[in-house]
Amino acid sequence: MSQEVSACGSDVLMASQPTASGYGTDDSPSTDDQRPALPEGKHNTPAFVYLLTVLCAIGGFLFGYDTGIISGAIVLLHFKFLLNSVWEEVVVSATLAAAAIFSVLSGFSNNQLGRKPTMLVASVVFSVGAPLLAASQERNMLIIGRFIVGIGVGMYLYISYLCRMFVRTMTIIIM
Repeated sequence: MSQEVSACGSDVLMASQPTASGYGTDDSPSTDDQRPALPEGKHNTPAFVYLLTVLCAIGGFLFGYDTGIISGAIVLLHFKFLLNSVWEEVVVSATLAAAAIFSVLSGFSNNQLGRKPTMLVASVVFSVGAPLLAASQERNMLIIGRFIVGIGVGMYLYISYLCRMFVRTMTIIIM
């Protein structure tokens, strides 16, 4: 590829002298020069992608909120339920253990029933566990409620992971 450049002084290139236009040492154009220009203006993102993004954020919020709240509430629970250190560990880890187990197991219900019914079941399970936690009068009931909430959170985590993958795929396709 030959190119003529006019400049002052000794920096004048002759018409027969090749100049590199790519990133490497060859004369081929770079890959940036070959890409088609993106159209100006806004991209039309479907509302479904926004809905999935909100639902994914709610799944992460449930897990983070539960983990953050128990760290502050365990002090009060210690006195109300007369918990020693072992019982405190069980109360804190019941939700995490249930979420770990049921985030794996909810893949089967997701394959059999679909994403929407599994999300509905996860919401119902979480909604059953929350009043049970609020009404608990003894530590066993508290642990059972935390385990039930963990089931809902774990199921929702798996679904929100699938939603994040779908949102990324849709974003790549739209762009």
